[in-house]
Amino acid sequence: MHIKPSTTIRQNYNAFSKFCHELDEPVVLTRNGEADLVVMSHAAFRRMEARIKFNPSYWLQKSRLLKVNN
Repeated sequence: MHIKPSTTIRQNYNAFSKFCHELDEPVVLTRNGEADLVVMSHAAFRRMEARIKFNPSYWLQKSRLLKVNN
């Protein structure tokens, strides 16, 4: 896991964006030394989303939540 201070994105967005695309995994941004946000490229996000949605346990949990909420 890569951790960067939030100033990284403010100081040079283009370089940070390139870093995220090349790394191809989430980057934790810190604020005042504490984890604040997680940033990743859109492509990495879509792959992660697809892995979750194709996981059978995801659909089982989702169906259970729907039954509870109805």
